[in-house]
Amino acid sequence: SNTTVQLAVSYLRSYQDMGMVRLECISGCTCAAHELDGAQRKQTSEMTTQRHTISDNPKCLVRLTVLDKTNSKNNKHKFRVSSVAVHKQDSIMSNMYAPRHER
Repeated sequence: SNTTVQLAVSYLRSYQDMGMVRLECISGCTCAAHELDGAQRKQTSEMTTQRHTISDNPKCLVRLTVLDKTNSKNNKHKFRVSSVAVHKQDSIMSNMYAPRHER
């Protein structure tokens, strides 16, 4: 099957001590590898969600690896994941897990 689903990863972004991870599909499914950055310049700490398209397979294994590189001012590497969810590609679920706000 060539169907795809969305992997929604929610994690903390903060101005202090945060590092980066590499997200990759390692077994049972395919996806493009992505780097997620927990550091931000704005002096707040807030949850964010990013969506990634993956092939649809109930035996999909995804790995998050903490990287040596960081954008943190103090060269720290902390990364905090709050949730991971898989959902079909539709506007209702996409907005629920990662709403897009107009600016």
